[in-house]
Amino acid sequence: MEYLTIGTVIIILVLLVIHRLNKRRTKKNLEKIRSAWSKPKTDSFHFDNIKRYADAVEENRFHRLTDQTIEDIDFYELFKFIDRTTSKVGQQFLFRKVIEPTNNFEDKSERLIQLFSKDKHLKEQIQLELLKLSHNDAYSISSLLKSGLLEKPWWFKLLILDIVIVASLIILSFKFQVLLIILIIPFTINMFLHYWNKSNAFQFIRSFPQLNLLIYVAKTLTKKDDLLSDKSVEASISDLNSFQRKISLIKFDIGGGIQSELSLFAS
Repeated sequence: MEYLTIGTVIIILVLLVIHRLNKRRTKKNLEKIRSAWSKPKTDSFHFDNIKRYADAVEENRFHRLTDQTIEDIDFYELFKFIDRTTSKVGQQFLFRKVIEPTNNFEDKSERLIQLFSKDKHLKEQIQLELLKLSHNDAYSISSLLKSGLLEKPWWFKLLILDIVIVASLIILSFKFQVLLIILIIPFTINMFLHYWNKSNAFQFIRSFPQLNLLIYVAKTLTKKDDLLSDKSVEASISDLNSFQRKISLIKFDIGGGIQSELSLFAS
């Protein structure tokens, strides 16, 4: 009975500490949001990442500014001034909205502008949620919108032969040590393939967790106010429920350094 009481007390204390830390973090984020309101950003602008969403989505495109026009009007400097977005996905959306003018004279976002102008508390709650998508990895979500994802290269089946060759050389090297020198060749090739594949896999390692986070944020936002609910968004969230269940079983580790490399090798 004593152990049960002590365990219960420890759990309660841990929950209280977590609650306190979350409250402190929320307060800090609110101060950050309020101090940045209506002011130009001081962050670095990585336009190669910012424009990835606009490059990936071509549907419903009425017009897009040409490279010459972008250069003539100094578009990137203009965007730095008008950008007040909280999330990276919002920044990408704004970039596409500005660089691709439409012939639509009615904009649904006008209703949201009026809503946030009247309700400061709701505006801050929305920004707190969007702040969860402020990590640079959130730029990678747009890579999942491409029509064609990565495919196996034609030489992928040869990897089985590569494994057989390496294993054979290692076994034979116990008798013929000179084979250790020859082993350098397939070892070098395998290292090259490892880093090539790692760079390709990064788009999934970075985008999947952020997509999962985007789904959670979208769910939360649609419940904040009736104007924020959207049937198409709710349908998309419903379609991605199976994705969330599957990704919960996967641990993504994007750490760098020799320790993560050795962990990857050991696994």
